Amino acid sequence: MMEYETRTAHPWIASLCQAIDGVLGPLIPPGTPCALLDYPAHANVGDSAIWLGERAWLNRRGCPVHYACDLATYARDHLAARLGDGVILLHGGGNLGDFWGDHQRFREQVIRDFPGRRIIQLPQTIYFMDAWGVGEARRVFDAHKDFTLLCRDDESLRFAAAEFGGPCRRCPDMAFVLGPLRRPTPPQSDVVWLARTDAESCGTGAGVECDRVERTDWLEEPSTPLRERSLSLSGQIESQPRDWPPVLDALLQTYDPLARERLERGCRILSRGRVVITDRLHGHILCLLLNPARPPRQ
Repeated sequence: MMEYETRTAHPWIASLCQAIDGVLGPLIPPGTPCALLDYPAHANVGDSAIWLGERAWLNRRGCPVHYACDLATYARDHLAARLGDGVILLHGGGNLGDFWGDHQRFREQVIRDFPGRRIIQLPQTIYFMDAWGVGEARRVFDAHKDFTLLCRDDESLRFAAAEFGGPCRRCPDMAFVLGPLRRPTPPQSDVVWLARTDAESCGTGAGVECDRVERTDWLEEPSTPLRERSLSLSGQIESQPRDWPPVLDALLQTYDPLARERLERGCRILSRGRVVITDRLHGHILCLLLNPARPPRQ
């Protein structure tokens, strides 16, 4: 298994982690019980990197996660029973808006379900395709008494400040909390081209073939015992068994190990290349963390 360092001698990583502390620290006091919602129950490595960064930050802060769920296993009553008067955290990433509608509908449902509870949207990128979706989000967000929206880029922050009435702040992507990562394998190809194959792909370079270039994506994963166990437990929660507490506890025990399994797969893919070309944000971020002695260009 990889080693994840919580402290680093690399100034650029330390500065990003300090920026995260500066934003989240006042919002989440040490020891605050939390719920962390929208677990990335899919193969996209970047979302697992974000999740593990969120968990690392909460662990360092001494904030226990009493409840977690993915889109399919959310239950208002379960969350309320587990969390008490704690804080609800919504997983960060790049799905705030109507492009990835399932995640936005889930987000709005949680905010409606807990109108008086502190809710923090961890760092997100915002993208809406039409005015109706913006208006619906505004109606839900602005009706809440204690909702804070964190944005991981300037454009999203400007949009949030213009469209929504609640507090919004810029905060770096939570994957940076992982700190330096150890390269798991030596290079095998001159170039690894990690090219998006999902709905956000622009299709650039389709059909290009070259012996020196390994073109791939990280949206497919092998079946593993851990993945199958997590899927099975998730299915039991969805069916609302009477003994949901122990089933939920068992499911939560799979979340972090499965996210680490996915992150390690992604790092193996990236490490195969002497050079990496990618249109995936977390392909770039993980390359930086795998080679932290070379800081990013400003």
